[in-house]
Amino acid sequence: MNTTDEKSYRVGISELADKLGYRHLKTFWARVNSLPVLLCELAESGYCKGQKEFTPKQMKLICDRIGYPE
Repeated sequence: MNTTDEKSYRVGISELADKLGYRHLKTFWARVNSLPVLLCELAESGYCKGQKEFTPKQMKLICDRIGYPE
């Protein structure tokens, strides 16, 4: 996947949190922060605090650990 494809498939963090059933971002981040392995995987994938969107790889990492939207 090239950089253009990567950007075109990004998903907003609040959009993903909502699709996963989290009514508040604070609750979503509490869940993510409760999983140290996920935090390490996100850091390795290039996630930086303050990002507004997840890359497809970051979204997959989160969904693999927390679950996929129904």
